[in-house]
Amino acid sequence: MNQLPPMVARRAFLTVLMTAAPSAAWAQSADRLTFDFHPIRTTRPYEVGVASFYRLQARGQRTASGETLSGRDYTAAHRDLPFGTLLHVTNLDNGRSVLVKVNDRGPAVDDRIIDLSERAAYDLDMISAGVARVSLNLIDRGISLRDRSD
Repeated sequence: MNQLPPMVARRAFLTVLMTAAPSAAWAQSADRLTFDFHPIRTTRPYEVGVASFYRLQARGQRTASGETLSGRDYTAAHRDLPFGTLLHVTNLDNGRSVLVKVNDRGPAVDDRIIDLSERAAYDLDMISAGVARVSLNLIDRGISLRDRSD
């Protein structure tokens, strides 16, 4: 059975991600993500705790990364991780999971570890409760502004 060359496989993977979570800033950085994409393989979660999600009134505001907040995108706010970090978020109560990109800072509430977009929260089935116990697994660490060479 023939396998795709690694670069072609990475581009195909990123194309699927961008289609599932369209964002102008995400699309603009697709080439950079392609070249910097090095999956972090780990069986232990990066972080476990309580997640919340952005409320409807936040839609249209600018995130800390400069992107416009949209409830339709699979994005998240995290206090420490660099912008562009890809996270696999799993709702520990029902096993549902989503892939999100960190593009903002937060959450503002101390006992929470991440704020999710409405779309991600809906897919995790946490809208009615407002919060959920989740685990975060790193898929790809983004590039912090201090690390950028361009």
